[in-house]
Amino acid sequence: MRQAWLAGLALLLSPLAQADSLDLQLSSDVFSGRYSSGLLGKSANMDFGFQHHTDNGNVATVGLEVEQISGKRDSLALGAQVVGIFNDYDNATALAIGGRFNVGLPSLPKVRIGGHLWAAPGVTTSGAKKYVDAGVRVGYQALDRGEIYVGYRNTKIGYKNRVDHEMQDAVHVGIELSF
Repeated sequence: MRQAWLAGLALLLSPLAQADSLDLQLSSDVFSGRYSSGLLGKSANMDFGFQHHTDNGNVATVGLEVEQISGKRDSLALGAQVVGIFNDYDNATALAIGGRFNVGLPSLPKVRIGGHLWAAPGVTTSGAKKYVDAGVRVGYQALDRGEIYVGYRNTKIGYKNRVDHEMQDAVHVGIELSF
């Protein structure tokens, strides 16, 4: 069933082959992917993201960001995401704002440092009191259009009248492919 779901997702995304990037992350319990498409113009991206934790459920995101690129490797993006949270505790939705960055090191041109932060307070959530997704990473440009990296990500949902639920709090490895 899981293979059929992944094949269906690949077919759904295949018409969007003019994408900017595909980012895949793996840890012992989590698979995460993000597809960023430049279909809206040179500096505006649509993002589609998904996190699956074997025990803690799923998070799906659809976002819109404005990105500024300086030089070949440095970028900063700001925007908003609609977030769907699906797990055994409780389902929730959120409108998160935030952004991401990637910076190349001048002394090591193939090494990049990056991170992201997306947050939604209670006023922009339904079924939860807050949502926070934050991460950092260090990557190496192994190919002209491919980067491998190691990172840390924490995705937390605060439910009303319950303790916070961590969807992900782990170190991961990943690849980012640019088209």
